[in-house]
Amino acid sequence: MNLLKFIELQQKETPLHKISIQVKISLILAPPILVSLLRIEPPLSYVIYLTLILSLEVSIALGLKAPRYPLDIFAAFALLFVLGGIVYSLRGKSIISFFAERKFWFITLLYIAYSLAFILSTTSVEQLEILLSKIKLPKRWIIATIIAYNLIPAMYNEARQVLMHQAARGLQLSKNPFIRLRQLVALYIPMIFVSLLRGEYLEQSLRARGY
Repeated sequence: MNLLKFIELQQKETPLHKISIQVKISLILAPPILVSLLRIEPPLSYVIYLTLILSLEVSIALGLKAPRYPLDIFAAFALLFVLGGIVYSLRGKSIISFFAERKFWFITLLYIAYSLAFILSTTSVEQLEILLSKIKLPKRWIIATIIAYNLIPAMYNEARQVLMHQAARGLQLSKNPFIRLRQLVALYIPMIFVSLLRGEYLEQSLRARGY
């Protein structure tokens, strides 16, 4: 749930939200393209990516006033990287060698994660629709993209409501991640039911409008 914080951040009005989506995408894509074209090798490429990651973290933490969000993103990716090392060790190889060999993957994926978080946190549905219209996408594609984009905050809000209802019934989530995962079954089952209902209503609405 914490990784979906960008849904709440979309509603804010900051200078970062006023930057056009084209500019934001260009600023994020330009550094990796330049690193690739100029064939910049480690350790300089590591320094460039880490500087960019730090810049994105500061932008999210201070510009969007969400200091915990960058930490949640880093924790999630660090956990995945550690799990990858554990799987690697089951094949009889050292976890340390896995970290040494895959560190560039981790840095690159972390940069992608922060970039997506930054764009999603500062881009409204209206901005996305304007961009898709400017690049002359077919209307049906635009509608499908906007509907899918709108489903993320809709399902996020539904999940929060389900958690509130379950908490009112006495559910207290444990700090132990394994116990917490088992407890979240109380969220998964209602969310599956809600998703099916929302999908059915959406289909009926689209058919009624001739799609």
